[in-house]
Amino acid sequence: MSAAGRLPAGPLDRVLAGDAPAFALVHRPDSTGPGSLDVLLGDVTTPDTLAGIPLQDGPGAAPGHEVLAVIPYRQIAERGFACADDGAPLLAMTVTDQAVVGV
Repeated sequence: MSAAGRLPAGPLDRVLAGDAPAFALVHRPDSTGPGSLDVLLGDVTTPDTLAGIPLQDGPGAAPGHEVLAVIPYRQIAERGFACADDGAPLLAMTVTDQAVVGV
């Protein structure tokens, strides 16, 4: 408990209070159930390539999510496919806090 006698704020509390860095609310009913949301908080980078997405090296990763990547269609050019480049960035959010909450 904090000095004020309250429980520490969870990730969703921080989002609702406007006290969160970048965040994502992800509904994955087949993984966490139809009445649940993943709440992810973190720091966003814009790597140039898929290989530039920041991932932990080696075994021992903590349970949960490590990175949430938003991959634009144009990234298929990395695999040799032709595509129109709309300039949308590749986004990678390194997850620093997370929780599964009921809705």
